[in-house]
Amino acid sequence: MKKIVLISGSFRKNSYNTALLKYIENKYKEKANIKILDISKLPYFNEDLENSLSPVVISFKKEVESADGIIISTPEYNYSIPGVLKNAIDWLSRGDKKILDRKHAAIMSASLSIIGGARAQVELKKILQSLNMNILYKPDVYVTDSYSKIDDSGKITDSFTRNIIEKLFETFLDKL
Repeated sequence: MKKIVLISGSFRKNSYNTALLKYIENKYKEKANIKILDISKLPYFNEDLENSLSPVVISFKKEVESADGIIISTPEYNYSIPGVLKNAIDWLSRGDKKILDRKHAAIMSASLSIIGGARAQVELKKILQSLNMNILYKPDVYVTDSYSKIDDSGKITDSFTRNIIEKLFETFLDKL
């Protein structure tokens, strides 16, 4: 069974991006070993901390290293990705082991806007390309007007959104 880790670029309690990942986790728990990783406890990246990594960073890096693939769901902040997501990627990209090199990745985004986080995905793809990751480019998952497609409990109420997330996950799993 393939191991896939999921990372949300949002800490918000009722995050639309986390809701997308929880949908995958619940729907596909019998098809893959799926785990949502919490990046909220990671310290800010600082080269001074690299020689004495905290247990939180060590655990995070081990989870990603042991995974066959990563799915990231990110909001868009100021035409880019949130700083907390960039911080997590910075921790993963550092050290003697290049744990992201050739690692499979897929990207989704949910946003209140009518473009669904497309600009954040462009920025994230540039970062992941620079780390030599194998990025799944199709299908695209941009959840536009997310407030109308995900209810207050985190349930995805829009059938098109559920279907495109399922297509992304199944395509991703086939590539691993």
